[in-house]
Amino acid sequence: MLQCYRDIGYEVGGVLLDGKNYYLPQTRQRGYLVCFDKSKAPPGEIDGAGKAWEGLMSKFRRSASSSVAEFMLPDDKLRAQQTSLDDNSKEYDWAACEIRHIQYRQEKRLGNARPLTFWSESGTMNVPENGFIPWYRKQPERVRDYMNVSLLRKAALFDVRYKTRIWDVSQNVDMFGDDAHFGIAPCITPSGMFFASDAGRASRIAFEQDILHYGDSF
Repeated sequence: MLQCYRDIGYEVGGVLLDGKNYYLPQTRQRGYLVCFDKSKAPPGEIDGAGKAWEGLMSKFRRSASSSVAEFMLPDDKLRAQQTSLDDNSKEYDWAACEIRHIQYRQEKRLGNARPLTFWSESGTMNVPENGFIPWYRKQPERVRDYMNVSLLRKAALFDVRYKTRIWDVSQNVDMFGDDAHFGIAPCITPSGMFFASDAGRASRIAFEQDILHYGDSF
């Protein structure tokens, strides 16, 4: 693409950026292209402008130093609206996902425990101390089991209840590997539902709407 613009008389620069390398604790990759019309400037005046712009973008690089937890709405503000958030009425029946979850547990040798919520098909549940019970009860079995599987697959390394891990529980358990750095959110999308492991609740990130389209403002 860069060469196509050069061929029609533009000085060009291009970069691939990731939000977590530019202050924001979120993995979000975006490509940017800048073009300078050589016909609008004296001969040779803007030669190298594209490379200079790429160099400036490199200088702006700075890894996120604040955890995504710093941007989350506080519990008192969240719980006022929590029962209306993350409506999973369109979720599939547990039977449609249970075999997939069982196979994943067997493959990863995770066993059958449910140490995060202790939920059972009969409806009993014991949520984390800082969890919001109405939200947990509203979640389908797939989401409940997803959270327990996510705890188990990291248990040999650390306890996720004391580390900031952001899980997109709208995804299937075998589609989200939870391999981001501590405090870094996956790519936030309008359809995603994000759970903060140390907060014990679904997260509504205060800067979510701003960074969903942060690339448009660069």
